[in-house]
Amino acid sequence: MGLNTSLSKTKIQNLGHGVIPAPVQLQGHIVESTDRFTYLGSDIHSSERSTSEILRRIGLASDIFGRLANVWKRTGLSLQAKIRLYNALVISVLLYGSETWTHERRLEAFHMNCQRRILGIRWFHFVTNASVTSQTGEEGLAIRICRRRLSSFGHVRRLPEATPAHSALCHAWLWTLVQAVNRTSGRSESASVDDLPQRGCSKSRTTLGSTPTTPGGSHITASLGGRYVP
Repeated sequence: MGLNTSLSKTKIQNLGHGVIPAPVQLQGHIVESTDRFTYLGSDIHSSERSTSEILRRIGLASDIFGRLANVWKRTGLSLQAKIRLYNALVISVLLYGSETWTHERRLEAFHMNCQRRILGIRWFHFVTNASVTSQTGEEGLAIRICRRRLSSFGHVRRLPEATPAHSALCHAWLWTLVQAVNRTSGRSESASVDDLPQRGCSKSRTTLGSTPTTPGGSHITASLGGRYVP
């Protein structure tokens, strides 16, 4: 017995830059090339952006939310029970793999729309978002995603230094600092690591990796660690 590769399920994908590679023939089987591939439940796009996966997750969560329409309309079910069902069945699907996402506005809009439907609020009622959240007690998805990012970040940070994931985190963090020094305007699309210091990851005395040198000759030291501050 051994590990066999299913060539029918194997695809070629170019990530980050460049054109879509040409199909190749392997052991008499044509391995097709693609710019999108679903791996471990997440949609991976060649552009390395999370937009396609976010839209896909919103579609999946919207389908589940629609199937539970009779539950949201039930008057004999308390609001607290409906919110618990909403978090367990809808939000869990919506935020799967959200630790690596960079765009959150569409998620917030979907989240607010679901809360309004649970409360039976229509557009002509002119109810503010603040009033809706005060009734449901739900926090914004940006805060939840930030917690997930920090949790994942801390898990990788505590791994042994010889672990590939730990080394990759160090290099990503150091490269982000170098880009921050040279950045003139705009915002990077891959901002999940870049968001950590802005969202409550305070400095510590734990230094990871080597000290990179910017094109101008200045040195940068990366300090990782801290705690989440809502």
